[in-house]
Amino acid sequence: MRFSIIVPVYNSQRFLRNSLNSVTRQSFRDYEIILIDDGSTDKSGSICDDFAKNNKNIIVIHKQNQGQIAARTDGIKKAVGEYIVFVDSDDILEPNALEVLNNKIDQYHPDGVIYENSRMTAHGIVKLHSGTNFKEYLLTDKAALYREILSTSSHCAVWKKAFKRSMFTTSGLEHLFNLRIGEDFYQTMDLISNASSVLFIPDDLYCYRNNPGSILHKERVASRYKIDFTSAFFVVNLMKEKPFFSEKDIEEQAILNTYELAIKLEEISNLKARFEKKKEILDNIKTEPYFIDYILKYGVPVLSGKQQEMFDLFLKSDYKKLICKEKIACFPKRIKHFISVIL
Repeated sequence: MRFSIIVPVYNSQRFLRNSLNSVTRQSFRDYEIILIDDGSTDKSGSICDDFAKNNKNIIVIHKQNQGQIAARTDGIKKAVGEYIVFVDSDDILEPNALEVLNNKIDQYHPDGVIYENSRMTAHGIVKLHSGTNFKEYLLTDKAALYREILSTSSHCAVWKKAFKRSMFTTSGLEHLFNLRIGEDFYQTMDLISNASSVLFIPDDLYCYRNNPGSILHKERVASRYKIDFTSAFFVVNLMKEKPFFSEKDIEEQAILNTYELAIKLEEISNLKARFEKKKEILDNIKTEPYFIDYILKYGVPVLSGKQQEMFDLFLKSDYKKLICKEKIACFPKRIKHFISVIL
């Protein structure tokens, strides 16, 4: 069997049928579907069972909730396909996705394929490209592969990949089971460490849904919001271990993390929360060792414009002015959105 499509499912009854329709109606037919009901408390489990009754290539696993990585791992252990494809239970796999992947695999024989995606919003489908090269290219150099992944955060999404089943680690992952944000990064790094060749293609084979009810969006609620530098430290340690990385690479990674943090400052400013909560989040960032040892040393000096102004206010703990400045900057966007809703 060429493909196993693994769909972790947790309380996604609203969009689940659309998602499963997309994976059952693929133009390429040599595949199985493994649905992991990760302790859903809504009707998701019964929807999975209904689809299994009408599709002989569907396997359903019902289990207690343990999170995305545990659910994916259970699916991999059950899978028999040569390549694994993941689909989130509120997203859409394009009808020709497996056909395109199969053709590329026959042509290049890679350990993995990373493809492009579109995004489904309230205003329609938006086409996206994650890198600067909108062309097809195969990477076999490990250093180049790591640099490509680390320089483009969207490459880390597990749902835009097809990798050989043999590339996945299925044991010793228990320490990652509690992750609710960033789990894709660790699984991607594990795949890259095991792979010898990865094909990047510009084809939009997946449609990601902006779902306010998803885990990612829920974690942006102020009561749960936290800036976590765990993955940043992971990358630093990785770079120190690999002989093809230098101090310059670590510096460039810190600069990239600084730009990402600048975006987070904007996000924190716009949280629906009292000032005291925002202040607590901002204060906690300054106590993080990665922030002290790497971002302050390498990242902050390269900022400019609005981001530099925001960071200066942040470093001075002038949070009220920082929040006010961001809200003023976002005001035209909110007016534009309001007009689009009315019209």
